Amino acid sequence: MQSRAPAHSSTAPTRQAAQAELSRAVLHHQRGELAQAEAIYDEILKHQPEHPDALHLLGLVCLQRNQPERALHLLGAAIAQRPTHAKLYCDQGVALHGLARYSEAVASYDQCLALQPADASAHLNRALALSELGEHEAALAALDRSLALKADDAQAWLSHGNTLRALGRVDAALTSYDRAIALAEGYAQAHCNRAVVLKELGRLDEAVAGFDRAIALNPHYALAYSNRGTALNLLGQQAGSVESYDRAIAIDPKHTEAHYNRGNALLAMGQTDAAVASYERAIALTPRYVEAHYSRANALQAQGQVDAAIAGFEKIISLWPDDPEAYFNRGNALREVARMREAVQSYDQALAINPTHAETHSNRGVALQELAELEAAIASYESAIALRPERANYQWNKSLALLMAGNFSQGWRAYEWRWKWDKFPSAKLDTTQPQWSGQESLAGKTILLHAEQGFGDSIQFCRYAAPVAALGARVILQVPAELMRVMQGLQGVAQLHRQGAALPPFDLHCPLLSLPLAFKTDLSNIPATKRYLHSDTSTLQRWSALLGDKTRARIGLAWSGRPSHTNDAQRSIALANLLADLPGWRWRSRLSRPFSPRKRL
Repeated sequence: MQSRAPAHSSTAPTRQAAQAELSRAVLHHQRGELAQAEAIYDEILKHQPEHPDALHLLGLVCLQRNQPERALHLLGAAIAQRPTHAKLYCDQGVALHGLARYSEAVASYDQCLALQPADASAHLNRALALSELGEHEAALAALDRSLALKADDAQAWLSHGNTLRALGRVDAALTSYDRAIALAEGYAQAHCNRAVVLKELGRLDEAVAGFDRAIALNPHYALAYSNRGTALNLLGQQAGSVESYDRAIAIDPKHTEAHYNRGNALLAMGQTDAAVASYERAIALTPRYVEAHYSRANALQAQGQVDAAIAGFEKIISLWPDDPEAYFNRGNALREVARMREAVQSYDQALAINPTHAETHSNRGVALQELAELEAAIASYESAIALRPERANYQWNKSLALLMAGNFSQGWRAYEWRWKWDKFPSAKLDTTQPQWSGQESLAGKTILLHAEQGFGDSIQFCRYAAPVAALGARVILQVPAELMRVMQGLQGVAQLHRQGAALPPFDLHCPLLSLPLAFKTDLSNIPATKRYLHSDTSTLQRWSALLGDKTRARIGLAWSGRPSHTNDAQRSIALANLLADLPGWRWRSRLSRPFSPRKRL
């Protein structure tokens, strides 16, 4: 009996047919026709699930289509079929990298290199994974091996430059970017990254030119536009900067950095509302963008929207409860609106996290001083000074608290630290003549007493002119032009001198607020002449005519200070509020500037 041939499935392709289909799929794959290639690979695997080539190639399609998880599954199956095929481990590393499993990716590249040590791409990819892990020295060594095998790889030189930049070796990074560009002049990313290094080196004009070259090569390069905007902002070209950020955002509306940096440029232009809007857009795109949260809150505070700023800092605290800077900034904002007790509590929370932040101790002292808790304030200042003894403003703040507490001996000595503070509002007198400290004899000598700080300080401490003159000195008093008339006739003054005019000859000098130290002033010996300043007759006559006949006692109140003073909100009273507190009185107010009852003056 004749035997029959074995039956074949009508749908299962023969080995030869499968190979033909694989070749057809590869052709589609090489043309970039990924959907067609994927369909054929799938059909082959439907009938031959362990086909190693189809598994591998379909895994590559998945990598190209940004499907790293499926790619990893397919490549793992291919490795099971061909455990000694080096390329499979390299591609598996790429899939693991795409899933942010960087340590596993490095291990997969190591398996590839164990089988094929001269695989330049595996060394390169291994370096990229090591960089993601922050292991930049190891990454640089891997790149050096890759370039030793393939010195004409522009991408490897780009990565080499990136790694050197991460290591802070920016000059060497520039050389690597130059090598990448020499190999591929049209490599827009290399031009962009090179320009970033130039920006960091402060070579801003060159950086802008580099970003322009990258954009010329790739007009849709959002990152290059964004970086160009930052360089222009640093050059002070804010309008061009904003335009560059706008171009970046038009290309990529979700470019968080461009929105954030656009806010910085707008803030520099004084467009605070628009800046805040940009920060808010950055936060909407990246809710945990800490720099944008801080910039938004700080901009609101600078704009006077302190309550909104406080809410912004509290949002930061809710997101990063262990960030001491958020509590510190909230404390500063609370202090600005005179919520001193809450400010102290916020500073305490900051110090619980970081007890070595000197500025927090100092600002806590300021808030306690406003609460008249002087011993606690002094203790806070001392904590700040212990951490940063060279900070003159901490010493000066402590001096103010000591003086308020009646400790004149220590207070006046510490008050001299003001001249070492670089932000002290008065300039130190430019002279080679010595400052009188109270020790030197003044008999027969000329001394220049000079005003400092505000008008009120000059008016209060000019009373020391008479005691200085009583020691045998000829006294020259230097005051601002606005006080010249007020100081006319002051006892003890031989010559009144306008501040800003050329200095007359003198032997010694002393700032007005250093005189209490020179005289060892305490509560028992304050110069307390009842009346040491006098109005001239013409002024008295003019005001008498303005005020009319005197029918009852007149009380003068100093209710408004200089609006440019940094603490004016705590020094001045809105006139409308003052009148509301004293009903039934008739007032006359003569101001040198426009008055609005709604504005704090």
